[in-house]
Amino acid sequence: MPPVSNLLTTILSLSPRAVLPSILIPAEENGFCRSYADSQSAATYSFSDDAPVNVTCWTTTSMPGDPKGLAQGMDTGSYIWAWASIPANYSLSWTAKHWGVGNVGEVQGGKAGGKGCWIHEDHLKLDGRKGGDDLKQLVQSCGTASRHQVTTLIKTSAPSIPFFQCHNCTDLSQSACQTVRNTDRYGWADIGCWSKGTPVGGNDTWVKLVEEENCHVTPDQLSKDWHGLPAGHTCIVFALILVTSDKPNQDLHPYTRERMLALLRQWQDEDCTMDFAMSNRDSIRAD
Repeated sequence: MPPVSNLLTTILSLSPRAVLPSILIPAEENGFCRSYADSQSAATYSFSDDAPVNVTCWTTTSMPGDPKGLAQGMDTGSYIWAWASIPANYSLSWTAKHWGVGNVGEVQGGKAGGKGCWIHEDHLKLDGRKGGDDLKQLVQSCGTASRHQVTTLIKTSAPSIPFFQCHNCTDLSQSACQTVRNTDRYGWADIGCWSKGTPVGGNDTWVKLVEEENCHVTPDQLSKDWHGLPAGHTCIVFALILVTSDKPNQDLHPYTRERMLALLRQWQDEDCTMDFAMSNRDSIRAD
């Protein structure tokens, strides 16, 4: 009969590994840490080879089913990102305007908080690591990643609007909404909420930029290239439309069925199966 100590070791090896509140994992060379859990967001910090990364939790990317949810320049098929707690003396990358956007207070039970940023698991040296190489077994879940949606300024051969332009509000019949101001944004921009306003170019859905104060953008400025899920409240609106509408083919949103269902799952509506069609994929209307 084997010693009791050997039996105890065997039993413990078969038991689920207890997750830790944090763990230090060496970084890959140029391990980019970003403001959101996707490679479309700004790199807030770049870890050097073997630099210790204090990982506190993990999440699934803010851009599920999108190549932008993978590690930049790598395609291992993983959409897992980790929240890295950043020491107080670390300086922000010159290309970034803020540290990572956590989910404490945004997501129920969110665990990503304090000074930190998001790093893809492919930028962590997990392979062959003593104690296990499955990030999800090493630390707790952060909860749902902070929402992040981006788009670009529409591109034309002779652009009349070189930068995003802002209105204070969306009703152009009001004098307060007619003033236009230029921003310095011409590439990708973070999109916050959307709202209805005066139709421009046949579209009445305006969006608000996250990093500009009170900046409502007209629909004709927006390209067709979008990444990330829409603002959370739109899920409820769309769900009600899809469930109650007697015109299921009305214009809804330029997202595929898979992305819409992913959004509904985010709101725990997995039991709500529904069909819809988009008669105009260029529209972002939600009547």
